[in-house]
Amino acid sequence: MRILLISDSDYLLGLFKGYCLNARDYEVNAIDDCNNFYREINLNLPLLVFIDMAHLPQLLNTTEWPESQRIIKEKHLIICGIGKQPINNKDTQSKLTLKKTFPEPFNEDEILTFLRETLAGNNISINERRNAQRRNRVERRSPLTPMHTSHPPVTPPNEQHNSKENIRIGSLLINHSHQMITINNTPIDLSLKEFKIFNYLAENSGSAVKAEDIIKIAWTGYTRATKADVHQYIHMLRKKIEVDPSNPKILITIKGVGYELCP
Repeated sequence: MRILLISDSDYLLGLFKGYCLNARDYEVNAIDDCNNFYREINLNLPLLVFIDMAHLPQLLNTTEWPESQRIIKEKHLIICGIGKQPINNKDTQSKLTLKKTFPEPFNEDEILTFLRETLAGNNISINERRNAQRRNRVERRSPLTPMHTSHPPVTPPNEQHNSKENIRIGSLLINHSHQMITINNTPIDLSLKEFKIFNYLAENSGSAVKAEDIIKIAWTGYTRATKADVHQYIHMLRKKIEVDPSNPKILITIKGVGYELCP
């Protein structure tokens, strides 16, 4: 799920990335050119849009604003304002209904509470959705066995080995069909992007992987991702897989090169 921020503020970007990267399956993207707004919502509709109030007049004066407004209404897109309101902007604000406005100075707890409540209200729980998807995959892979058909013996769970779906590297077991991993038989729940990054590192286990290569794998088709985005996801992965994330032993940094998985 995507949250779009219209702002050139590094502070706001860091604030939202901190929140969204700690909420599984959510990511924040930022644009500082309002002329790109229509393309952003038309090609990949976000769940929420936060507009730096200083950019609001520019946004509503873009040539594609009427089309943007149509998408907002048809898709019931939630728009929020954040930051200091520009002077004499009453007419400007009348052109767009904001769900909520967060003025300066920011109350970070208020923003976090709004995100939690809004995301919870627009989506079923992430775990429920994942469990349903996994059950469907298992059911699709387990049809009724036809008569007079021989099948190879099933490998017990405690004897899992490398296959097209499962790959074991040391203490790690990667299950591609369920897009999940286990470490020392402990399941680790990952978001889709986290799994993509982890799986790519596992495929290159024992070798350093550049951040640029990770971007190509995990942010396919999105050109605004940076090394900072990769670093944030590596940080989140370490919180899930390392005993001491501040002193990583599994997912390490190779200074000047990138990251290496050492299971």
